[in-house]
Amino acid sequence: MSGRRLSVASFALAAICFFAGLGAIPLTQPDEGRNAAIAFEMQREGAFWVPTSLGFPYLDKPAFFFGLSGLAQAVFGRNEAAARLPSAIFAFLAAAIVFAFVRRTAGERRAALTVMVLATMPLFVAFARLVIFDMALTAFVTGAILAGFLAETGDARLRRRWLVVAAASAGFATLVKGPVGAVLPIAVHLAASRANGTRGALRRAFAPAPLLAFLLVVSPWLVGVSLRAPDFLEYGILVESAQRLTSTEFRRNAPLWFYAPLLLAGGLPWSFLFAPGAWLAWRRRTQLDPLDRLAAAWVVVMVGLFTLSQSKQPAYVVPVCVGLALGVARMIELALSNPEGTCARIVRVSFACLAAPLALAAAMLGTASLRGDLVGRLPPMNPPWTTWAGVFPAVALVCAGAAAILAWATRKRSLGIGIGATALLLPALVGASVPAFVRYAESRSSRVLASGIPSLPEDAEIACLRVFPSALPFYLDRRFVLVSDDFSELRSNYVPWALARGKGRPSSLLLPEELEGWLASRRSAVYLLAGEDERARLLALAAKRGVAVNELAPELWGALLPPPGGN
Repeated sequence: MSGRRLSVASFALAAICFFAGLGAIPLTQPDEGRNAAIAFEMQREGAFWVPTSLGFPYLDKPAFFFGLSGLAQAVFGRNEAAARLPSAIFAFLAAAIVFAFVRRTAGERRAALTVMVLATMPLFVAFARLVIFDMALTAFVTGAILAGFLAETGDARLRRRWLVVAAASAGFATLVKGPVGAVLPIAVHLAASRANGTRGALRRAFAPAPLLAFLLVVSPWLVGVSLRAPDFLEYGILVESAQRLTSTEFRRNAPLWFYAPLLLAGGLPWSFLFAPGAWLAWRRRTQLDPLDRLAAAWVVVMVGLFTLSQSKQPAYVVPVCVGLALGVARMIELALSNPEGTCARIVRVSFACLAAPLALAAAMLGTASLRGDLVGRLPPMNPPWTTWAGVFPAVALVCAGAAAILAWATRKRSLGIGIGATALLLPALVGASVPAFVRYAESRSSRVLASGIPSLPEDAEIACLRVFPSALPFYLDRRFVLVSDDFSELRSNYVPWALARGKGRPSSLLLPEELEGWLASRRSAVYLLAGEDERARLLALAAKRGVAVNELAPELWGALLPPPGGN
């Protein structure tokens, strides 16, 4: 296949993986629901500098991504696809940036292969389809790293221009997720420059022109948010960023090896090439070209930084996928260029290594499909096996077909067919599994809960007693009140930090002892939600008003409480 056709095919595959059925699955809790609800509240209230959650500032993350998701909801409606659209667009933008860069430095075929690999990594695709910050961060970090690379390895006359582009991109990455948006690209840039033998990279990166570009991007927002929330700088730098890296206060610590299995699983089916690719790169380290060294620095530096961090989350290593894709694409291109060489043999062996577990999975899923009693004998899991059992036949068929094609490609030594089958495996498996993904997401979403709440009077409010389904404000578009001891249900580290320092509470946040007085002051009905721990109190309040309590979901109840003197 020619480079141009391969490019078209790769971007078509990327578009399908990032955009197809973007709104088919409900928002999951807590992160997606919270982020979509904050974005909607931000757009509704016109709070473009300071995001809010139930009227209280949400300074755990900058406003940039929330604003884009809110804008998409304003344009395309309040729905899941609109809320997720910025992430999908940034994923496609990241792929386009990588393609333009690799085509410029190494040719169109390698560029198209990089896009193909990147767009079919489960970790990358998953975050391209979630209402979360990390895909926007990945796009801007990628732009910053690649522009910095061009500044150090390209035409010296264009160096300052590329450094300005890199600094501006790092500035936008900072607007997405704070200081990490600047730390990641500068760390990779310095490591890659050192690996490629260039001197003075640090001095040039912090020259007046790039610094000015960075400040021009970041300063307007930084000044605006600081004027509206004077404690932001203290919290954003000392607490949210520094303590996340150096302490276990955020309860996200994990073992040092946390990212190894995550990247192996999140890089399938291409992760069969990770270990042999690293081994081959080490053996030929003196023969690597500058782009190879950049890919190695990208992966090693980012994984190293996040491994040393005391806070570990899968989302943190999404940008690593770009470096891995650069390395895998290099191996595939070398294999295609020399079908009898070492890389070609490694790629063909990877086809066989992938075909074997696929054949085993096909056999197991096919047997489970024919004998339904086997599902009940499997070890318990959450969600239960029954969530997935309905798609076993379709998934088994995909696995069997892919295993057969890969086995045939291995036998016939056909690299092209094997690579194509590998690239199509993820979208085929996801397409076959959509009904199960919908059921799984519904078990972790507020959408079903929202549909179960009875029709409410137009002016009715919703109060949540020590429980807060994060996406419910997004689905219902009502005024919400949270009744809690510490408001941890908002899943914000800033809220308890700010309240402990005497920041005032808005009327939407109540202490439990304030609930009955607040209910007595209402002129409209209140739909009160409570979990298992507060069920008895909800029953007492409902009995006092002569109304029924309904179970809306497992361990979640609700009752429509009329205003004092109402019916």
